[in-house]
Amino acid sequence: EVIKRLENRTLLENQILTSEKEKEQACYDYDVQLLNSLILDYHVSSARMTSQKLQRINGSHDLMLLTLHFSRTSPDALVEEWLGEQGFGDLALYLSGSTSPDLGFIILFTAPQSVIPNEKLAAQILDSFIPWMEDQETSVCAGISRTHHDLSELGKAYRETTLALDQQPVGKSSPCWFAYAGEEEPRPIAWDKTEEFLFRIDAGMEEEARDLTRELFAWYADLPDCTLADVKYHCYQLSDQCRLI
Repeated sequence: EVIKRLENRTLLENQILTSEKEKEQACYDYDVQLLNSLILDYHVSSARMTSQKLQRINGSHDLMLLTLHFSRTSPDALVEEWLGEQGFGDLALYLSGSTSPDLGFIILFTAPQSVIPNEKLAAQILDSFIPWMEDQETSVCAGISRTHHDLSELGKAYRETTLALDQQPVGKSSPCWFAYAGEEEPRPIAWDKTEEFLFRIDAGMEEEARDLTRELFAWYADLPDCTLADVKYHCYQLSDQCRLI
């Protein structure tokens, strides 16, 4: 009778433990979806983490966001394999991009008073990760956010990484990373064929306009120190002029 009671108690404890593990996993899976929503600045009813793991890490660590653009569909398994081999454990969380197949994110958790500055740590990680991905026949370009103190700030961190990526030089496809250093004003670009381009658009000369567009982007690539932000701003100006025709 005593043995049977012990067996029943052990069975009940195992069932409770299994139930708790399943609940924690369900909460963690929910949190991962929530993190994707926070990064993309979607409306959420609450930014509070529900899993014990992320509650604990979020309460005791700062964080940085690394936004990764791959040359092909994001190789999620390879990224997670690399992070595991580097021994990051719970301190680096990889998320695949939900809006673009070639996009991925690494949330890097850091101690508030780390010996290595966070920016330097992120740079060291990418200096190792990017060449490793090149060995896997995948190019990567990454943007690094500033340090943040709560996962609810991921939307701001993502905007910082996109602004950082906008500083990459046009026409250079080598593996690279860029750290956010504040917003910079795009430089004005004067294209000597602007009037001709607008004329072709106004006259409905589609083929000629396409040829000029290809010529424009080749011209961007030859401009010294031209960045993606410069190109975006110039294209926005051209589009605005086209709408006024």
